[in-house]
Amino acid sequence: MVPDENKYLYDKELEEYVRKAKEFIENNPNINEQDTKTVLVDPLIEILGWDKFKNEVKTEYPIQMGGGSHRVDYALKLEGVPAVLMEVKQLGKDLKQYARQAISYGRVEDVKWVTLTNGEEIEIYNTEKGKNRDYCLLTSIKIDDYLEEKDTLAELLSKKAISEGRIDELDKKIRKKRRAIRDLKNSKNELENELFEIIKDKVNDSLHDKIGESVPKLVEDLIERVEGKKEPEDKRAEEPKIDEEKGIKIKSKKYDIDESKPFVKETFEYITNEMKKYNSDIIINPQKHYVSLRDGKNFAIIQIRKTQLNLIPKLPLEKGKNIVNKNEIDELSESVQEFYNSPCFRIKLKEFDEQKLDEVVETLKAAHEYYL
Repeated sequence: MVPDENKYLYDKELEEYVRKAKEFIENNPNINEQDTKTVLVDPLIEILGWDKFKNEVKTEYPIQMGGGSHRVDYALKLEGVPAVLMEVKQLGKDLKQYARQAISYGRVEDVKWVTLTNGEEIEIYNTEKGKNRDYCLLTSIKIDDYLEEKDTLAELLSKKAISEGRIDELDKKIRKKRRAIRDLKNSKNELENELFEIIKDKVNDSLHDKIGESVPKLVEDLIERVEGKKEPEDKRAEEPKIDEEKGIKIKSKKYDIDESKPFVKETFEYITNEMKKYNSDIIINPQKHYVSLRDGKNFAIIQIRKTQLNLIPKLPLEKGKNIVNKNEIDELSESVQEFYNSPCFRIKLKEFDEQKLDEVVETLKAAHEYYL
């Protein structure tokens, strides 16, 4: 494989890799660390332009630390010198607990860039920022976002981009934006007061109470958009919708429900219909990577797969366990719950079973009441 001279990775190969990797993960959720490397990490390294036949990829790279000998899973080398160290953990492992270890490898070896992955997610650290994960973390990219974030992924980890120093440029941009968002949050109250004063002078006092209620929401919305947690209206308008007359047609970059097993669509229709009966204000909101259930705010996420349906109610696991007895329930990592900005867990549906679905509907109702 030879990448386009103007590109940093193999685009077509990345698309095929993501498709196969996600299918593999779905069917093999309990693979060990070695299989995680072989199946999920080795191909990605190659797609990013690193050639193991040219001695650019060193596996089991030895490190002397604390009087003992350690080995990092991969050293990606430029001109024989490690430019990136990559530590791999078993699929499904929470990366947070291994961050300090990975960062320490880079600091001992004087390698600025270190990555940590479990096959589903990659975290990238700048070890010059210290020992703390939060300070060192440059960014984290999940496999669900590899295609959408492929330019970022390439600029951070491809051989060509690393050799050109693109990762250093991106590091500066990301950290500058992060500081700006932090400053924006810190001045939130001040912004609310100033905005209220500006608007209230334009209208009579009968609207002041309404303006006072709305301004905090406007500022919060602004912060969410700047952070990237909420897409602009024009982008959301491009998302696929549900045609009530023609039925459900959900197609996007990530999934096509018509390509899933028939029970997946039947299950989706049952759940969404029951929730609409429960509360007609609930919106079934298809996005690029999932479908959300909304009533002013998202209170549950539906992930459509070829062979199953995953539900993520925004409800603490302890409350979920009081309701869910018939269905398979998974605890989610802290990082995933932080991503959804709420305590949550996952229910896997692998067949159409009305009794199990009724239990799911009750769980979603509880999430609606809890989160809203």
